[in-house]
Amino acid sequence: MTNVEMILKLMEPELDTIQLAKLKNVLDTILRTSRNVLPNEELIERFKQQKSLVGLKPSSLNGYVTEVRAMAKYYNDKSYCDITTADMKDYLAYMVKARNLQAATLQTKIRAISSFYEFLVNEEFIDKNPTNKIERVLCEKKIKKAFSNAEMDAMRAECLTKRDRAFFEFLYSTGTRLAEVIALNVKDINFSEGEVIVFGKGHKERVVYLSNICMKYLQEYLEERYAQPDEPLFTHLTNGHRLTPRAAELILKDIGDRAGVENVHPHRFRRTCATHLMDRGMPVEQIREVLDHAKLETTMIYCNVNSSKVKASFKEAFNRDTYFNDVNI
Repeated sequence: MTNVEMILKLMEPELDTIQLAKLKNVLDTILRTSRNVLPNEELIERFKQQKSLVGLKPSSLNGYVTEVRAMAKYYNDKSYCDITTADMKDYLAYMVKARNLQAATLQTKIRAISSFYEFLVNEEFIDKNPTNKIERVLCEKKIKKAFSNAEMDAMRAECLTKRDRAFFEFLYSTGTRLAEVIALNVKDINFSEGEVIVFGKGHKERVVYLSNICMKYLQEYLEERYAQPDEPLFTHLTNGHRLTPRAAELILKDIGDRAGVENVHPHRFRRTCATHLMDRGMPVEQIREVLDHAKLETTMIYCNVNSSKVKASFKEAFNRDTYFNDVNI
């Protein structure tokens, strides 16, 4: 409960509704003018510093800042601390109409702006987060498919170099994010234990595991290039420099094009890893640890449930019930 709310609650028995509303306006004005309100750009810099400390990726942070600045620009650079819920609703309605925004994009904007205003509340620049009164946007949930076994086999056949096959199997075996993979060095691989330590979001350390097939092709690739412990794990074939995100994406896209598989990108290997682990009986709580998800719900979104296995499990479960043995279906 804020100071203003406490005062209003104490005065509620003494004042009528109109008087309470007037008192609230006076208190809000006094608090707003007494605060040391910083310029917008200084608030942005403080927000960036705080989010950097908790490990938010620079690309995500830049996206948040872009959304906040766009809203302020719409109101002629009005102070962030003076923007209200009504202002935000007006801005978001304009964006939906002018830009024909999809629900998912609108939700991303709201999430970014809300994060900034939560920071302002925590730092006591404002009392309440004005986004709290904006209703949650209902987004259509589209199922993003994992690769089928046939697609995986077709792509394996189109890995033309040892580097490409090792990279392919590493993404599939570990379920790691692209940024985590390309940051690795040769010495990070523990072949004796079949595992590797990676650093995920927020610089959080975790162990991921290598399949026998992955270790086989990884060792062949490293032996072929006479790789040294301090060298990058995956490199460009021409200059030996660390693989860049764009180069990694192109490698996989080219493999997919040759194999006739659409929508081949690094993150889909992560989804495929999760789905195949679930199909093979690994508990979803453990898959969550492999993927480094904060919420179990996120892991469930990643795992495509095999409908034929659901049907088989359903029949197995209900066929144990004697009730169904006596019913003609």
